[in-house]
Amino acid sequence: MEMLPWFAWIPIVAILVWGAVQIAQLITGRSVEGLEGSGLSDRMDELEHRLSELESWSDQVGDATRRPAVERGGASGGESLEHRIERLEARADRREARDRDRDDWDRRAKDLGLED
Repeated sequence: MEMLPWFAWIPIVAILVWGAVQIAQLITGRSVEGLEGSGLSDRMDELEHRLSELESWSDQVGDATRRPAVERGGASGGESLEHRIERLEARADRREARDRDRDDWDRRAKDLGLED
């Protein structure tokens, strides 16, 4: 059996290195520095920005008095950033649905001439 030409080894070695990097990332749970850039820090910055927007919106609406102080203080309450964002987005969705329902009832009352 003949040897492979020298240029055939280049993709073979590249695939083996890529596989080793993927396995290392899977085992460690993080990306290899320099290969993927700062994707994790960008994601954290994005989540913190979304969280601050949601909390400021929630504070403007008046939910700040109903939330415990630990929850308002940041991630110190043992709650993950993603969980807090999901919870705040769910609260915003419920509020929007409630407002939509109230608008529907107001419109129906206006149509029936029951408006105050």
